[in-house]
This record gives sequence, structure tokens and C-alpha cells, in this order.
Amino acid sequence: MAAIFHIVGLKEWENATKVGSYRASSLDTEGFIHCSKRDQVAGVLERYYRNQSGLLILEIEEERVSSPLKLENTLGGKELFPHLYGPLNVSAVSKVHRLEDWTHLKIFHHSGCSKSRAAYELLIQSGKPFEVVDYLSSPLTREVLETLFSQLSLPPEKVVRTQEQKFKELKLDENPPGSPEEWIAVLIQNPILLERPIVTNGKRAVIGRPPENILALLRTGSG
Repeated sequence: MAAIFHIVGLKEWENATKVGSYRASSLDTEGFIHCSKRDQVAGVLERYYRNQSGLLILEIEEERVSSPLKLENTLGGKELFPHLYGPLNVSAVSKVHRLEDWTHLKIFHHSGCSKSRAAYELLIQSGKPFEVVDYLSSPLTREVLETLFSQLSLPPEKVVRTQEQKFKELKLDENPPGSPEEWIAVLIQNPILLERPIVTNGKRAVIGRPPENILALLRTGSG
């Protein structure tokens, strides 16, 4: 079954479980409850809930909601979000994730790559909450890359896709960067060169080739 997600405060959810349904304040002010698809949760957290604690992420089964559900963008943008036009019945919530658990496991994902899609499906099947980082759309920072390479226990040049056309266009085989810092600068400007998929649990990261690397990481826990 397809799942959508909603972010809620602990006390609000505790009250909802007592009465069997949940009403977000937006239901009265906007006429619907804001929800997200799995790969939209990270962006919503960053935009609206930065540095907040005591939050829960509800995993909701679309087929079990009793109120009308629409996929739309009421602000006129291209990205569509699921909106629930009525109260959320508690019975439609299949899992309740703590925010701190959700944000530990991440996949640096390229949806156009079959290996990355396979890794994404592995994470779905694991049942563990995880964040999707679309690194081609959301530029990677030096800090993020340095953390990733530390968790991989690999230097930047070992996490570069040497068969990419961009690698050849930049003639990196003939004139490779002379330091880790220079390699990182190249990856910031050309994220397509980053090896994929990469999955991290907040302490250790692996490249998902072969997929068994990801399964081994999942067995160690989510942070």
C-alpha cells in the first residue's frame, strides 16, 4: 500500500489517539491537512521544523484514510503534495516515527539510476524510516561531503564516477585535482560525479554496490 506522511507534535498525537481522529490546525484555516510523500519529508522538515524537537512523523496508508485525499499544489508550484480534506482517522496510521530516528538513515539518491532505485526499494522493504537526499537537485555542501567521506572511510577521489561523460569532459583523468579539498570542489560543482547510491546511518556510510553493503548497514541499526 502507498504511504504518505504528516509531521505532528507528541501531545497533539496523544490527544488524537484518545478520540480516534486527528485535526491539524490547517484543517480549519486552509481546509486540509498538509501531508508529504516520502521523498518530500526531508524538505518539509528543513523548511518548517528546523531545530524543533518532540516531533513525530506519521506514516499513513492512503487506502485507509476516510477523508478525501488530493495531490495538488495550492500555491501554484510544480511539486505536488498530498492534502487530506478532513480529519485523519487514527486507524489509517500504520507507523509512528520519532524525528530523531527518521533523520539518522539517509540515502543520497539519483532517481535516474537503476542501482540507486534498487537501493531505495531495499530501504522501503526494510521498514525503517529514512530520508531521501536528491543530491542533483539540492547542492551538496563541503561539510556534507566531508562527513560522508569520513563515514565511508574513503578519500574523495575514490568516490568519483570515472566513467561519467562529465569526468571525461573535465579531463580529470589527465589533470586530476591535487588534493582532497580540490576533489570536493569538483564534486560540489559536478554532483553527477558522486558515486551512487550512498546510504548512511549517521555513523557509517556505504556505497550500495553491491546491494549487500546496504543490508549489512541496516543490520547494524539506524544510528
